[in-house]
Amino acid sequence: MKRLLVIVGFLVIAVAVASGLQDCPAEDGEHPVFFEDPDDCGSFYECAYGKAHHIQCPPGTYYHPEINVCDFLEYAECGSRPTTPSPAPTPEPSSKESGK
Repeated sequence: MKRLLVIVGFLVIAVAVASGLQDCPAEDGEHPVFFEDPDDCGSFYECAYGKAHHIQCPPGTYYHPEINVCDFLEYAECGSRPTTPSPAPTPEPSSKESGK
């Protein structure tokens, strides 16, 4: 039984370390709690009801952890967090190209 508890304990710690996520407070406070996604500068987490909810910044913006907003890359302070460029929008075919 003791061995099983040790194994379960290690698994819990491994999952917590692998996720790299902060703990959210059990109850929401007066101000929302936000934190950066360590694997993507273009997204962040917002705590609500004790759980972290992953939020993607709009295309072309990145999470700025000091002011808790999505901002342009030159202002976002991504540090070592990876930045994934947003895909370019696909242009609509013109009526000449579509054969009309």
